[in-house]
Amino acid sequence: YEIASCLVGSEMCIRDSFAGIAASVPTAGLFTLSQALLGPLGFAPEPQPAVAWLMDPATPPGTVAALAAAAIALAPLAEEILYRAMLFGGLAARGRPVRAAVLSSLFFASLHLSVTAVPPLFALALLFCALWRRWGLAASFGAHAGFNAANVAVALLLAR
Repeated sequence: YEIASCLVGSEMCIRDSFAGIAASVPTAGLFTLSQALLGPLGFAPEPQPAVAWLMDPATPPGTVAALAAAAIALAPLAEEILYRAMLFGGLAARGRPVRAAVLSSLFFASLHLSVTAVPPLFALALLFCALWRRWGLAASFGAHAGFNAANVAVALLLAR
């Protein structure tokens, strides 16, 4: 029910989407700092394949639209169910919510397959855990979708 209300534009979900968009600003700063610190150690930023396809001018418009929709709706839905509802929720139910947030956030960030993206994604995942714990799945989904929407928009603006 929570996700359905978010998908039809409930007020709470819209608020949380703006929280995700707002989180993209400091996250971009953390990403830049992460690149500056890890770059000299030989870690170059590597865009995820979907981002590379979004930014490739040779990608057909229909594919761009499908990738954007998947990044904004499907990926956050799947990731919030997996990382927040199942992993964080399951670990937090054992009585250690801080440890659960740290472990699930580290797992989330590391599976995005970019060393330079781990610190900012870790911080962002902690925000998603806090939203999930306080207001539920729709809140973390809304913020995650908003964050991804901001990043898709930036990728498309830079590419086109």
